[in-house]
Amino acid sequence: MYLMFSYLKCKNTRSSCKGTAQLRRDVVNAELEERQEHAPSCIPDDDAINIAIFRQALRYAMRTDHRSPRLIYDTYALV
Repeated sequence: MYLMFSYLKCKNTRSSCKGTAQLRRDVVNAELEERQEHAPSCIPDDDAINIAIFRQALRYAMRTDHRSPRLIYDTYALV
């Protein structure tokens, strides 16, 4: 089975963080799998993580679901 992943990296440039994570594209509520730990001075933001997961789910749905963008957004926003 072919699995599709997205690779995310930490956007916290002030702490020069090199944290990376892997996210399955085909699962709506996928968990992030840490690949490289965050810097000790970097505190991960849960809201930013949830937004990244939501945005990735929307991107995947726009490519695979053949519905209007509004219906896709409403479906994923309710999950």
